[in-house]
Amino acid sequence: MICLMLLAAIAVRAQSGEAAASEKNSFTQHFYAVWRCGAGLKNHGMETRNFNVQAGYEVLPRLNPFIQAEELLGLYHRGDTKTYFNTTNIGAGLSYGIIPDIDVYGMWGTSVKSNGWKYNAYEAGLMLKSHGKGSVAVGIAYKFVDSRSAGVDDYKGIVFTAGFRW
Repeated sequence: MICLMLLAAIAVRAQSGEAAASEKNSFTQHFYAVWRCGAGLKNHGMETRNFNVQAGYEVLPRLNPFIQAEELLGLYHRGDTKTYFNTTNIGAGLSYGIIPDIDVYGMWGTSVKSNGWKYNAYEAGLMLKSHGKGSVAVGIAYKFVDSRSAGVDDYKGIVFTAGFRW
């Protein structure tokens, strides 16, 4: 669905002539990528660490759909049980610039490769970014991980992230 949104946005932008207006507003200038790592606060015996890559396209000056891939490490410690789960998820999201340097975003992902933790993940947060390509991006978000694995509780918590945007 996000791919269709991206293709529709590209078609609209190409038909309107905005992409060819100048080098600064060229078609390729509207693509971006974000590399982030983060850590989540402990909830139900689970702490999270994540490494995330996003690729998006600026449909409008403030509206950005994106696709993402994430490696999520769940550090589980409850009672005498200590273990970890290493899971890869893929998903999509949408961000909107509420002011020039702050985006509000939401994203969804589902586990595709796991050593025991299968889930759907939802995240909503704020991302502070500096100007230009190669800039710093820092964020805070609420993450809900809806566990589909027996014996592993859902994760609900605050996640802090830092990374780079190109």
